[in-house]
Amino acid sequence: MASQKSFYWDQAEKEVDDIMSTLGDGHISIDTAVSKILKVPGLGLTGLNKDNVWEYVLEVSSANV
Repeated sequence: MASQKSFYWDQAEKEVDDIMSTLGDGHISIDTAVSKILKVPGLGLTGLNKDNVWEYVLEVSSANV
């Protein structure tokens, strides 16, 4: 069971990273990134949720400037 949780956690983190990479490339807006991240299956495993995803996106995107 732990290996399944780890798999889904890794998948969710990878998908969030891909979305943030697309944002960093300027292909999508911050609003779109937030919307896409909130639809990631297993998002709760990453510690992100609707209450903190904006803060995360703004922090990561400003760090990459």
